[in-house]
Amino acid sequence: TSISSTNSSGGPPESYITHCSACHGTRGQGAPMMPKLLGVASKPRRSVQDIINLLDDPLAYGIEPPMKSYKDKLTEAEKREIAEWVAGLK
Repeated sequence: TSISSTNSSGGPPESYITHCSACHGTRGQGAPMMPKLLGVASKPRRSVQDIINLLDDPLAYGIEPPMKSYKDKLTEAEKREIAEWVAGLK
């Protein structure tokens, strides 16, 4: 894959599709019983850095399982790419 795996149409990064879309939808729209990510950046403690930190330690942000830590599953670059894409969802 290329350095940036965000597709040219502004769609989600490949790592988001692989690790996040089953619960949060391919466009952040959510899935049955799972939260949507649209507009999440307007909530408190949801800056790009917060989202990166949340991927490492969801419990620190009050997010319960089934959300799990991606600390050892995603690279720092993948987490940043996902966080920046999610922060831009409206």
